[in-house]
Amino acid sequence: MAVDKSGEVVCAGSTEPFRVCVWSVQTGKLTDVLTGHLGPISSLAFHPVRGTLASASWDGTVKVWDLYKSDGGSAPETLENGADVVCLAYRPDGGQICSGSIRGMLRFWNVEDGSLVCEIDGQKDIKGGKFALLSSAALLISTSPNNTPMSLQSRSQNQRQNDI
Repeated sequence: MAVDKSGEVVCAGSTEPFRVCVWSVQTGKLTDVLTGHLGPISSLAFHPVRGTLASASWDGTVKVWDLYKSDGGSAPETLENGADVVCLAYRPDGGQICSGSIRGMLRFWNVEDGSLVCEIDGQKDIKGGKFALLSSAALLISTSPNNTPMSLQSRSQNQRQNDI
């Protein structure tokens, strides 16, 4: 589930059928149903500045939807991960999306052009403990006992200073 920064839109993903429902908080009415994933929706995140929503799925993709585009039926941008995507987060400035796969791979994507910026093999690189703070990416990553990324949380500059 995700709520946009204005608090006016709430979205929730489903496991069957594979879709994202969008509601108006003011009216309580369903305003849109986003389809295109071929597996359960595992995570949602709103861009911190724009009106775009990222959805992660067990189908191995992240889709970026423009909820406010005037043409209505535009297809989402699809970022291929190659394994079930279990979590995602936007960088606090919105410049990148980080997706975490079931195989422990973290992928950082450029929001402007959808290009892959870098990868981190979480199963090899995050073995030291339950949490890792990637200051350059401004993300806090928590892992399961087998070191698979389980959640990603964006961290602001102030929060990162408090962690040190």
